[in-house]
Amino acid sequence: MASNLTPTFGIGYQSFKDDGTVNSGGFIYTYLARTTTATATWTTIDQTVQNGNPITLDAYGRPALGEIWIQSGLQYKFVVTDQFNNPITGGTYDNISGINDVSFSQNQWITISLQPLYLTTSTFSLQGDQTGTFVAGTRLQCQETAGLVSGTVVSSSYTSPSTVITVILDNGATLDSGLSTVSVSLLTGKPTAVPSVFGTTPIHVTAASTTLIGVPTTTVIVDGNTTINSFGVYDEGAIRFVQFTGTPTLTSSSALSLPGGVNKIVLAGDTATFVSFGSGNWVCTQYQSNTLNTPVEAIYPITATVDGSNNLVVGLNACTLEFRNSTLASGPGIIINVPTALSLSIVSGATLGTDTTKNRLVLLALNNAGTVSLGITNLFGHLQLDETNLVSTTAMTTASDSAAVIYSAAALTGVAYKVLGFIDSVQSVAGTWAAAPTLVQGAGGNVRINQVPEFLNYGGTADTGTITRSYIGPVKITYYGGVLEGGADNLSWNFYLNGSIINGTTASVNYVAAFNPSFAAVFMANGNFTFRITQYGSSYFTAAFCIDYL
Repeated sequence: MASNLTPTFGIGYQSFKDDGTVNSGGFIYTYLARTTTATATWTTIDQTVQNGNPITLDAYGRPALGEIWIQSGLQYKFVVTDQFNNPITGGTYDNISGINDVSFSQNQWITISLQPLYLTTSTFSLQGDQTGTFVAGTRLQCQETAGLVSGTVVSSSYTSPSTVITVILDNGATLDSGLSTVSVSLLTGKPTAVPSVFGTTPIHVTAASTTLIGVPTTTVIVDGNTTINSFGVYDEGAIRFVQFTGTPTLTSSSALSLPGGVNKIVLAGDTATFVSFGSGNWVCTQYQSNTLNTPVEAIYPITATVDGSNNLVVGLNACTLEFRNSTLASGPGIIINVPTALSLSIVSGATLGTDTTKNRLVLLALNNAGTVSLGITNLFGHLQLDETNLVSTTAMTTASDSAAVIYSAAALTGVAYKVLGFIDSVQSVAGTWAAAPTLVQGAGGNVRINQVPEFLNYGGTADTGTITRSYIGPVKITYYGGVLEGGADNLSWNFYLNGSIINGTTASVNYVAAFNPSFAAVFMANGNFTFRITQYGSSYFTAAFCIDYL
């Protein structure tokens, strides 16, 4: 059988203990590569004298019989111990073939002779300073319980006595505790002979605070919902096309620059393009939502119900909203996705300034640093709600009793908002939300939040129909007239303000006819008005007017 000199222990090898002293009387055990099967070695090329197994080291830490020759065509594992059979740190050498052994051709992988120590699903350590070998971007292969897996070095850091290497494995694979050997590619990380443009086969990575997208492909699929603050350090100029399968939040910063400088709540299926500017800084140059943005004219999907504890629960279903910029001097709007339904409870005892007559509550979306939360206020509080300003809110409690305050789950300061719609409610006891809302209306289209219509329908007998309403000024009250259906009857209508008639008439009309011209007036002070129709026959009538809260 042919033999070749071992490159590690062949000539002039000297062993030292962990404390730096000569490994006098130590041993070298020889095995078949990657096994514990004892395998013979020889002292000469012609294999006439076989070494012992283990091979004994002399007083100078050298093989007592001199040279070590190994069988051609075989790869060996060598384990060095001290005289008491304690392994020497870094003394295991695996996958060793003889010098000039033509049975083995050079491939692209170089097996590291040191034993790797598994740390986590993405990190392992090696003895000594290995940062020069495990440069960011270097390709590697790992033998573990799951088999042979490939990946890329993300970073390496040396703190005596070992180097911690962080990797990302291909196709979503992870390291496991069965990690036994590590090989690195002949192609170094930086500078590299690998073309700058990789293939487009997608690689899956898992969302994390630092989500590593510097993988050897141009297409990355990010799984999971964990908030992402960074995409990690990678080569300047690298471009990654990213698709999200979950709903993580992207946090805008100098390390992760997003459109508009605001956080992004991702929807499953969203795609984006990111460019690396080096030093861990990535810029989003394009973002495509998986769902169409809600058009400005859409009716926003709001909800409102009462529960068994006399709370009013308002909500917003999943949608996309566009807010004004949080900087008043900046014009471009900010689009934020609401991936799941939101809710806010107006707790029992909180009146929001309502009384026992008809009240209108306005539901708001609040842009809380890129995350949407809900707020609510009483229309009769006359707050500026034209979306050109920023608002501050007060935390909702059982003492939330003011009409001129915006309430939310937690207090917010100086946030942009969106008017989502309104809820009309009449309760027998203010603050006890027992009766279901009479109207739940999303904003959009021709809906006017600050306009409250009133209708009076009465008839069938000679009687009087009356509507009485209190209001908080300033308001504009408009009477649009009415319709009488039936025979020739006389009727009168009168409009009272704080008990005094300010307009009215008596008329005789026949069949279906309009009666009385329209009437409108603006009232600045708080007060109440009464609209009364008196008929003198058996006809039916309908009257309409409207309150505009200015």
